[in-house]
Amino acid sequence: MKHISFIICVVFVLFNLTGFVHAVIPASEREALIALYKSTNGDNWNNKTGWKTPPLADDGFALPGTEKTWNGVTVKSDHVISLILSDNRLHGKIPSELNVLSKLEKLDLYFNQLTDNIPSELGDLSALEYIDLNHNKLSGSIPAELGKLNSLNYLNLSYNLLSGTLPVELSKLGNLNFFWLSDNQISGTIPEEFGLLHNMETCGLGYNKLTGSIPVQLYNLSKLKDLNLNGNQLSGTIPPGLSKLTTLESLKLCENKLTGNIPPEIGNLNKLEMLYLSENQLTGFIPVELGNLDRLIIIELSNNPLSGTIPAQLGKLGKLEYLHMADTRLSGSIPSLIGELRNLKELELPNNLLSGSLPSQLGKLRNLKRLILSGNKMSGAIPKTFGNLKNLEYLDLSNNLLSGTIPVQFSKLGQLVHLYLNDNRLKGRIPPELAKLRTLEYLSLSKNKLTGSLPKREGLEITY
Repeated sequence: MKHISFIICVVFVLFNLTGFVHAVIPASEREALIALYKSTNGDNWNNKTGWKTPPLADDGFALPGTEKTWNGVTVKSDHVISLILSDNRLHGKIPSELNVLSKLEKLDLYFNQLTDNIPSELGDLSALEYIDLNHNKLSGSIPAELGKLNSLNYLNLSYNLLSGTLPVELSKLGNLNFFWLSDNQISGTIPEEFGLLHNMETCGLGYNKLTGSIPVQLYNLSKLKDLNLNGNQLSGTIPPGLSKLTTLESLKLCENKLTGNIPPEIGNLNKLEMLYLSENQLTGFIPVELGNLDRLIIIELSNNPLSGTIPAQLGKLGKLEYLHMADTRLSGSIPSLIGELRNLKELELPNNLLSGSLPSQLGKLRNLKRLILSGNKMSGAIPKTFGNLKNLEYLDLSNNLLSGTIPVQFSKLGQLVHLYLNDNRLKGRIPPELAKLRTLEYLSLSKNKLTGSLPKREGLEITY
C-alpha cells in the first residue's frame, strides 16, 4: 500500500513539473490566441517561447492549459488578461477574433509591422484598460467602436498610417488619461466634445492634417499636463482661455497656421515647462508675462513675424535651458539679464534685427553649448568674457557689424567644434592660439580685415 501511495505522489509531482496540470482557459480564448499567431506570422516572431513547445495538441500548439507559459500571454482566473508582444516582429493584421477575450485588460503590440485596419471588434473588449499599437503600419480610420471602452485609460495609436477624422465617440472615454495619436494622417477638426475627457492628462495629436481652430472646450480639461498639436494645419488665434489649464506643463503648437498675438494670459500657466510656438504666423510683441513662468525649460518662438524687443523679464527664468527665437524680426539689443540664465544650454537668435553690442554678461553662461547670433546688426567688439564659456560647442556670430579683434581668450574654449565669424568688420591678427583648440573642426573668417597666418592643424577646415 505504501508503495502504491509513493508511486501516486511521484506521478502527481511529475505532472506538475511537466506543466500538464494547469487551469484551462476557454477554448474560444485559445482559438483567439492561435488566430493572432497565424495572422501575424508567428513562426517568425523574435520570441515565440511556449506557443509550440511539445507535446503539441491537434491544432499544432502547446497543450491546452499551458497558455500562461506562452510568451506575451498573462492568464488570471482562467482567462487571458494581458497580451504584450511589443517589438516582437509581428507581421500581418490584428485578427477580429480577439474580441472573445472578454477579460483582456492590456493589449500591447507596439513597434511591430502590423498592417490593415484596427478591428472594430476591439470595441467589444469592455475590460480593456490599455491599448498600445504605436509604431506599426496600421491604416484606415480609427474605429468609432473604441468609444465603447469605458474602462480605457491609455490609448496610443501614434506612428501609423491612420486616416479619416477623429471619431466624436472617443469623447465617451471618461476614464481616458493618455491619448497619443501623433504622426498619422488624421484630417478634419478637433471635436468640441473632446472637452468632455475630464481625466485627460496627456493629449498628443501632433503631425497629422488637422484643420480649424483650437476648440475652446479644451479649457475644461482641468487635469491636462501635456498638449501637443504640433505639425498640423490649425488656424485662428491662440485662445487666451488656455490660461485655465493651470496644470499644463507642456504646450506644443509649432508648425501650424496660427495668427494673432501670443496671449499674455499664458503667463498664468505657472506649471509650464515647455512652450513651443515656432513656425506659425504669430505677430506682435513677446509678452513680458512670460517672465512669470519660473518653471520654463524651453521657449521656442522661431519663424514667426514677431516685432518689438526681447523682454528683459526672460532673464528671471532661472531654469531655462533652451531659448530659440530665430527668424522673428526682433529688434533692439540683447538684454544683459539674459546672462543670469545660468542653466541655459542654447541661445539661438539668428536672422533678426538685433543691434547694439554683445552683452559681456553672456560670458557667465557656463552651461551654454550653442550660441547663435548670426544675421543681425550687432556691433562693437566681441567680449573677452566669451572665453569663459567652457562648454561651448557652437558659436556663430557671422553676418553682423562686429569690429575689433578676435579675442585670444577663445583659445580657452576647449569644447568648441564650430566657430563662425565671417562677414563682419573684424581686424587685426588672427590669434595663432586657435590652433590649440583640438576639438575645433570648422573655422570661418572670410569677409573681414584680418591679418596674419591661418592656424594650421590636421582636421581643421578653414574658410577665409
